[in-house]
Amino acid sequence: MEDKPDFKYLGRLVSKLDGGDLKQVLHQSVDTLCGGQTGGHQLAKSTNVHHELSQYCNKAFKYAVGNDIEAKEILSMLVEAEVSEEAQKAFVSVLEGRRSEIKNSLVEAASAIFPSTLKDFDWSLKRVLASNKLAEINESVVILDLKVKNSDGYQTSTILELDALSLDKLLSKCVAANKIVRNLTHGDES
Repeated sequence: MEDKPDFKYLGRLVSKLDGGDLKQVLHQSVDTLCGGQTGGHQLAKSTNVHHELSQYCNKAFKYAVGNDIEAKEILSMLVEAEVSEEAQKAFVSVLEGRRSEIKNSLVEAASAIFPSTLKDFDWSLKRVLASNKLAEINESVVILDLKVKNSDGYQTSTILELDALSLDKLLSKCVAANKIVRNLTHGDES
């Protein structure tokens, strides 16, 4: 997960900008984050401050959208960091105006990691009381039916029969995989 950005540093970068460039730099940052298209937000002249601010805004936008932080909370962080009122309004305006694009970009980045995707699943719980080898078992079994779509569009179905221990292992591996995907999605893109 993306670490909370230092909004005071963001404020210092903004204070170095020439007047009307802020919104363009913010939009250019989102453009870069969402796949590199400039969307008409290309700056006439680009300085090191523009570049550094754009990269830092990428982190801030990923932090805000990746952690589903509301505009009010971001605004209060900016106020607390003593970022200028003009910059606060610009940042929140761009964030809210392009939140869905940023979120889609983060989701695409996460899903591009794996060629197959889970399309649907079904589960049922069964109680096994005995088998032909043992007179009494008395354990619960989860039947998990996974529908997976491969990169070529072909869909397969995988059925798993899991006892309590296997289910715990599967869940812990899913949690670990989720953390890795979140880190890759919200981590630095150097």
